[in-house]
Amino acid sequence: MIEYKNIDGQIFGDYQVIGDTGKRSKKGEAIVICRNLRNNEIHETNATNLRRSHTTGYIGSSKHKEIMKNRNKNARKNGVHELHMNHQNYSTNNTGYRNISYYKTKKYWMFSITVNGKRFQKFFNDFKDAVIYSFEFKIEKFNKQILKSEDKYKPIKREEIIINDYVKEKQKLINQKGDF
Repeated sequence: MIEYKNIDGQIFGDYQVIGDTGKRSKKGEAIVICRNLRNNEIHETNATNLRRSHTTGYIGSSKHKEIMKNRNKNARKNGVHELHMNHQNYSTNNTGYRNISYYKTKKYWMFSITVNGKRFQKFFNDFKDAVIYSFEFKIEKFNKQILKSEDKYKPIKREEIIINDYVKEKQKLINQKGDF
């Protein structure tokens, strides 16, 4: 059995812990009773979830909804979310191109993007085909909504695609996957 770390009286988001209920989850974690400080309702939850900020009472609250509404409103320019306007790559991107990644279990290149809550995915054997598709997709979906011509996506040619060492290594694996 997991030893209960006393968190009585502590506040996590909108919840203040009243005390241990004596109940335990299937994993042996303490179930505590807490009060929502916004609406005074009593709620039972896993103490571990409180400490890890998985349960805070904050998500779904009117304050949270207002913050998310403002964040999304400010993130949209001309109807296009700023994530799709920013042509820079994430620091964790190994390929050098946004929305293109190596799908390790199937040994494919995967194009994946979410637009207005809908996920678009397509798989490719060739990295350059994936990059060209990515640019064509963005031109079709976003360019008509982008007003400034310098912000618009432009077509890319096969010879313009930059292939780094990571891409070379993974492309070799894809090309060898049929060989046994």
